[in-house]
Amino acid sequence: MYHDVVSQCASTLRLVDAWLDKAEEHATERKFDAGVLASARLAPDMAPLAYQVTSACDYVKAGARLAGLAPPRHDDTETTFPELRTRVAKTLSFIEGVEAHAYGGAAERKITLPWAPGKTLAAKD
Repeated sequence: MYHDVVSQCASTLRLVDAWLDKAEEHATERKFDAGVLASARLAPDMAPLAYQVTSACDYVKAGARLAGLAPPRHDDTETTFPELRTRVAKTLSFIEGVEAHAYGGAAERKITLPWAPGKTLAAKD
């Protein structure tokens, strides 16, 4: 369970950081402020890029719960590329700092999700 959770979360966060690199490169090549992209939507029914980045970071919260740890807390106020990069880096540091033994029995552990009061979810599900 440790390998599945940590490697998947870390890989995703590295990809998100690479997206930010690409976005900044694109803005530099086309000579506009990259900050514009943080509030941009890829499609009308999607949330802005900054929200997409913070949501990807929030995925780690379930991994923390599976390990029996308190999930990291963030204010969700990041709007600039430096702030988004800091959020990604802190989240990556957190998940990579969780030790393998913390996931012992995680497949059977039931976690609660803040948006589903009274309901539980087991990792094996």
